[in-house]
Amino acid sequence: MKRRPLLVRLTIIIAAITACMIVAMVTWLGSSSGLDWATHKIIQMSEGAVTADGIEGSLLNEVRIRHLKARTSDFSIEAETVVVRWQPVALLRRELHLSRATAAVIRYQSLSTAPSELPASLALPLDISIAALEINRLEIGNLPAVENLKLGYSGGRNRHDIRLLQTQTEGWAIDGSLQVGAQSPFLIEGQIQAMRGTTALAMQAKASIAGTLEAVQIK
Repeated sequence: MKRRPLLVRLTIIIAAITACMIVAMVTWLGSSSGLDWATHKIIQMSEGAVTADGIEGSLLNEVRIRHLKARTSDFSIEAETVVVRWQPVALLRRELHLSRATAAVIRYQSLSTAPSELPASLALPLDISIAALEINRLEIGNLPAVENLKLGYSGGRNRHDIRLLQTQTEGWAIDGSLQVGAQSPFLIEGQIQAMRGTTALAMQAKASIAGTLEAVQIK
């Protein structure tokens, strides 16, 4: 008869210890130490290809990065004034969910002179959802810069769904959507609309996209 109260006390003690460990872990993740550890791990895993400075915030909610750079033998990409808001609990479902991500400037430059080839697969190791991705200025090589780029994204293992939300470039307002298969032959399907001007004489253009990444058809 004395064993039952002992078991109850042991259960309470174990539950209390577990709760304390969870609270300590959550507190650490929300601290600057947790953010510094995660940053160090990412840089370490990239073998120096990724560098970042001016990192602030919390792994539990919002992370702010003053300057982020990734460089390989094939390309270089830089981002300035990056803000990411995410939901860590989604990782338990093997998903990465960003409620909002913004960047003042993103610059991409190809460093390879060899003809580009498509990879065997475009599948990601986990599903990703980005409710709103806003880029004030996107620079890709010598192409005209794209300003006020607004995107939405969902996909990962099987396909990639990209939504273009009222982006401005060279005086045109553009929106549309594009779906890309994650496996060869990388089937694509999408629509795009563009408008220039706000009066009854405004210029408009529409196009549909189909085919594959190697043979894109625009109508």
